[in-house]
Formats: sequence, structure tokens, C-alpha cells
Amino acid sequence: MFLPTTSDPGVPSVPAAEWSADGLTWQALHPSHKVTGSRWALAIAELQPAEATIDLAAYSVAVGPSRGRALTDYLRGRTDKACAELSEDGALSPSPSRIVALGVLVAPYAVILR
Repeated sequence: MFLPTTSDPGVPSVPAAEWSADGLTWQALHPSHKVTGSRWALAIAELQPAEATIDLAAYSVAVGPSRGRALTDYLRGRTDKACAELSEDGALSPSPSRIVALGVLVAPYAVILR
């Protein structure tokens, strides 16, 4: 799911030229793919526009050092990607967010960029 964002990095960013699934073997990004402002990306296919909402308050971060953190808090500021799961606590304070696109996550699922 893709949510609209109003974040502005404040500085011009150089597009990534290569990606790697393991940080050792690098491949050139396809010329039609422009990725800026991030060191990581998700591998997505079948991207389609969407008009829907999701209650981010019902989810928490599923993996990594922020595991268990409320998704509404995690996605503030410049963070724009997350692996989330339904929170055991449920939605304490509903936070509906508009979804603008849906895609299918495909192998290698997440990559490193440079």
C-alpha cells in the first residue's frame, strides 16, 4: 500500500544507480526506475492506483529495532516504508489514512540502493 506523503527532504537527492539484495552483488537499476532519497526500496510488481483507507493505529512495526512501535508513530517524518502487523492492542485512537496505490511484493522483497 502507498500512502501520500508531504515530507520534503529539503535537499536535492541523486537518483540511485544500482540495487543489491545482499549488499555484495550489485545490479544496475532499470533506466525506467527512478529512486531518490532512500537507501532501501521494496520490490513491487503490479502497481495499481487505488482509492481506499487503512487505519494505521491498528498496526505496529513487525520487525527490526522498532518492532512493536505503533505504525502511526513510526511513519512520521521521513520514514516511508514499514513491515507491519495487526497490533495486539488494537486501535486505541483511530487514524484513517488514504491509500493511493496497491502493489504486490515480489522477491527479493527489499533491496539496498546506491
